[in-house]
Amino acid sequence: MKKLMILLAGCTLAFAATADMLECTVTDKTDNGRKYTPQQVAAGKYSYKIDNNDQKPKITRCAYSAKEKKVLCSNIRIERVGTEPTDQLKRFYYNRANSNFHLEQGYSFKDNLTDKSFNFGTCKAVKK
Repeated sequence: MKKLMILLAGCTLAFAATADMLECTVTDKTDNGRKYTPQQVAAGKYSYKIDNNDQKPKITRCAYSAKEKKVLCSNIRIERVGTEPTDQLKRFYYNRANSNFHLEQGYSFKDNLTDKSFNFGTCKAVKK
């Protein structure tokens, strides 16, 4: 049974690492050390889209703009992608490697925006 659980966990990570397109929803947000309430996170409609193409991965970050009264998105240029078998994460580095997006087993994620700003949430695989 233990071997089966390890095999399934490995398959889940392999799928997470190779899924073509992921849609991610932010569930927890901290900005410059200030933690957002669940209501603030929901109102901000914070999300990500990840094109997990091995040749040219792309991340799009979205949030609600009160000024524009709609969700606006910006593309993040990925500088490199790294994996560590010891911690089972796939890391997307951007902003001169000062920021990174960690995709974890089971499609949970953490985006390290700055030293004191983070987004956490979950992703799901979608068709392109």
